[in-house]
Amino acid sequence: MWYVPLVLLLLVGCTGENMETKERMPVLFVSHGSPMSVIDDSGFSSAMQQVGLNIPKPKAILVASAHWLDGTKVSCSAEPETIHDFYGFPDELYRLEYKALGSTELSKRVSELLGVGCDERGLDHGAWTPLYHMFPDADIPVVQLSINLNQPVAYHYALAKKLQPLRDEGVLIIGSGSLTHNLREAQWDATEVDARAIAFDKEMQEVLAKKAFSRVVEMDLPNFTWAHPTLDHYLPLVYIVGLVADEDKAVTVFEGYQTKTVSMRSVLFS
Repeated sequence: MWYVPLVLLLLVGCTGENMETKERMPVLFVSHGSPMSVIDDSGFSSAMQQVGLNIPKPKAILVASAHWLDGTKVSCSAEPETIHDFYGFPDELYRLEYKALGSTELSKRVSELLGVGCDERGLDHGAWTPLYHMFPDADIPVVQLSINLNQPVAYHYALAKKLQPLRDEGVLIIGSGSLTHNLREAQWDATEVDARAIAFDKEMQEVLAKKAFSRVVEMDLPNFTWAHPTLDHYLPLVYIVGLVADEDKAVTVFEGYQTKTVSMRSVLFS
């Protein structure tokens, strides 16, 4: 694994303890990586802790995760279970629970904005593993949005734009996926990063900084099909760029690599 934690400086004009605010909430793309980040003392876990400390405290959280691929639905469980949707990891991981409540208010609001139904679903690891570090007290309600893989990228980008009012209603929206996600060529014990992952990561960093989002929607990036053989971990990024406002700036809150082929770059827009 390769981790490079970054210092977070005045991400949205506040530091120290979380604080209630009526400011527009930022939006966050997280490359969530291996579930081991929950129990490993890694740069990623530290970076997520800092994000939680340095952004305004949300009223609620909406997560579009790469691990709920079932049409377009919103979760509406009042007490969502912690889903351990991974295999072959230490028993300690399966004993962990993230006991955040759901939010009937947010579920209804998302349903109205998007015209979709709800599902009594829990929180998959794409949602709860980064939140475990960001908000360890689990005192903020969490709702998930599913991703429909049968729809084109432009559909997800347009859908995200309908969610923009939530940013002014105290809702933190997170897209949880991976900047690159080629597990077919992953090597868990590798000591080098694949040059194609590095090239894609660098190009995408520039695209996000310049807000050249048409390239994200059109998947106009070198090595795209290698970096994302499937779109499940890419589409959460599409949701986030669809939520970015003209005045927002991109701040990388973490960068690094796992398994030779997976970029962990995580980006906050505020």
